[in-house]
Amino acid sequence: MNLQELALLLGEGQSFPQFNDPFEFVLWTQVGYLVSHEKRMAAFERLKADVGLRVGDILGADLDRLCRITRLGGSIGAELRASRMKASAEWVVNTWQGDLTRVFALPVEQAVRTLMKIPMIGRPGAETLLMVMGAQPLLGLESNGLRVLLRLGFGEDKGKYDKTYSSVQQAVRDSLPHRTQELVALHLRLKRHGETVCRNKKPMCNTCKLQQNCTFASA
Repeated sequence: MNLQELALLLGEGQSFPQFNDPFEFVLWTQVGYLVSHEKRMAAFERLKADVGLRVGDILGADLDRLCRITRLGGSIGAELRASRMKASAEWVVNTWQGDLTRVFALPVEQAVRTLMKIPMIGRPGAETLLMVMGAQPLLGLESNGLRVLLRLGFGEDKGKYDKTYSSVQQAVRDSLPHRTQELVALHLRLKRHGETVCRNKKPMCNTCKLQQNCTFASA
């Protein structure tokens, strides 16, 4: 089964907000932690309404107000995530004169490594940012989407997340769609399937439409 066939079987996914600037994706990542897509969306919309999404908005915001918003996106590390928003805004100002789109002019691997300097933006987040903003034809994968592809037989579990991630990326590289819109749609469909069916605990293999093509289910 190739990725085009997989995308059709997965059906529709969730949707990202409309990001007008890459810094907004950074805030999307930081505003929630270990919560549902719906809770992250609610916290992000509150941040947009009560504070704003520009670098200057975050720099000028009271830390307590940011904390109240990050708690909507999960109680774990809410204060730390609020402080990381501040630190990220300062980094964008000090390094990129407040314009994170300048990173898009870098070669792809350099752009990824540069974005990884932002708190809570590892390689998966950096690649997803470049994908979502239409800057590079990459398939960024969060943990749920990665798990789905791994269980379907793309790549190998290497015991460490970064090595497993690289293995899966290598396995799908030659069959990726070329348009970033298609990559975003695949990312979101994989994410939703991993959250609702191909769960980390108690996966619903018996009702999964992919079970006939899944090495995990057959095992």
